[in-house]
Amino acid sequence: SLQEVDLSFCFTGDGAGATEVLRAVASAGASLTKLNLANCHAIPAEAWKILDNTEWPSLQEVDLSFCFTGDGAGATEVLRAVASAGPRLTKLNLIGCGKIPAEAFATIPDCTWSNLEYWNTYGVLEINDEEKARLTGGAQVRHVWEALQLRRMRRGGGHPGRG
Repeated sequence: SLQEVDLSFCFTGDGAGATEVLRAVASAGASLTKLNLANCHAIPAEAWKILDNTEWPSLQEVDLSFCFTGDGAGATEVLRAVASAGPRLTKLNLIGCGKIPAEAFATIPDCTWSNLEYWNTYGVLEINDEEKARLTGGAQVRHVWEALQLRRMRRGGGHPGRG
């Protein structure tokens, strides 16, 4: 059974085959621990809908960066599936997902992600600090961007990505 799935950059030009692939990922159920769909911005809405009512209770790490750049169709379904992991989720990357609608976050119960260690929401327009606190139960989450800054500063550099 599937434990770690890395489909990063697989659906960038078009979403051909995405429905079948997401059906297989959805069926992984309790065995899935890591999911990487980074830069899969061409997955069509109907493919994301396959994840509605999906349960991934063992999921620990998710990367959906740049999946929702054109529109947010399907974001609710995938975030609900990710939410099924509850406090087991420790890493969530949503960088560049500027089209995730506020309603997608609103469907997730309070304190669902209380053990997140890293959460990157840079570019996600519809989430603010209050909503993040609601979803994490006020847990101190160190965002990836902050971790990169701290690492860079310790090495004597300034802004991450700059000399």
